[in-house]
Amino acid sequence: MNSSLVGLSSLINKPRIIVGLMSGTSLDGLDIALCEVCGHDTSTVLKIKHFISMPYDEEFLNKIRPLFANPLAPLHAVTKANAWIAHEHASMVLASLAKWDIQASSVDILASHGQTIFHAPNALPLAANANGALLRKASATLQIGDGCHLAHITQILTVSDFRQKHIAANGEGAPLVPYADFLLFASPNEHRILLNIGGIANYTFLPANKSFASVVSADTGPGNALMDMAVRYAKELSLTKIESTSLPSINRLYDINGDFAAKGTIDQELLTMLVKAVALSEPGPKENTVTNKSTGQETYNLDFILNAIEKSHSSALAKFPSTEQAFYDLLATLTMFTARSISNSINKLISTLNNNHETALYISGGGVHNPVLLSNIKHCIPNISLKTSAELGIHPDAKEAALFAVLANQTLFGSSHVFTNNNGVPATCLGKISLP
Repeated sequence: MNSSLVGLSSLINKPRIIVGLMSGTSLDGLDIALCEVCGHDTSTVLKIKHFISMPYDEEFLNKIRPLFANPLAPLHAVTKANAWIAHEHASMVLASLAKWDIQASSVDILASHGQTIFHAPNALPLAANANGALLRKASATLQIGDGCHLAHITQILTVSDFRQKHIAANGEGAPLVPYADFLLFASPNEHRILLNIGGIANYTFLPANKSFASVVSADTGPGNALMDMAVRYAKELSLTKIESTSLPSINRLYDINGDFAAKGTIDQELLTMLVKAVALSEPGPKENTVTNKSTGQETYNLDFILNAIEKSHSSALAKFPSTEQAFYDLLATLTMFTARSISNSINKLISTLNNNHETALYISGGGVHNPVLLSNIKHCIPNISLKTSAELGIHPDAKEAALFAVLANQTLFGSSHVFTNNNGVPATCLGKISLP
């Protein structure tokens, strides 16, 4: 038997050291979580030993941005990037382990999400199952950063490419966090909504009955994506059109602490136009129904912002970024729009719940650091308590990377049976195994 598989079998009754990797649609860097995972299924116990977020440099971004959410990306560029990203991520993993004074040989498993470059839920023609019966429209998604390269360079058994199995099981490839959220955080005492605000925002609803059949998970729409794009767009134009020169801090990739949004005024006409644009692009479920769905920056991109500005006929924002105040107002408006899209989904969910248990909202991801966004969310969802995932014992920045460590652990040591009886979330384990 392959020695790597022999080593894997020896871990069945032991704690596993698993490194979880997450690189999201915000393209801000690679999150690396060194975890100890014990047990499996609903007996899973997670401890995060170390965490770091390794920022991407300009070389990395210059290679990935032309491919990201681009249906016309050159095939040769995508093919080369698949291996190149794996090499970059492997180097970051090894550098992080060295920083923590940990030998790669002491890590049992590497769990890599990869870098999403395209996500197209329900975009393909109707597919047929083995019996020839037509299923719903098939989804497609692509994450690059090949697992075999990671395994070879790090010499760590690697589980990667998690989203393809979800699609094969008739899912959309996203969100995947409900599997790990359920294993770790389901409570008999309260309804829990776990909201992650990355480039795209998504939530998992965990009912107090601890039944996976009632778990709901969905993308709500933009998280940090539109706000980040507005800042980057202004940066890329070098603000040459801005009359004032009092924005030296624009040399950034996002609105740190919501500073820009805090100086702006919400443009109600543009906000209305953004909401209408979503209604046109995503028809969505009927009123007061909750479904599992996914989306991406293929929908929420710079064109989405610019088209809404053009149609709003706002005299101030139509000049963006020609004035300093227009820049601030746009950030304020996009921040409220993000909060509105999140709250619309969650309020619809809350309206379906019974009142026998308290409901709490736990927030994680980069958006947790934007106080303007959090204040807007609180304003839009006034009737439940807002907390961070830290109150569940997991750092808000480390949650997604750590959850992929849990997903890898479940694939290798658990089973899919714990995920049964949920029509919206396929009962399956996820990921492909690459031996060193």
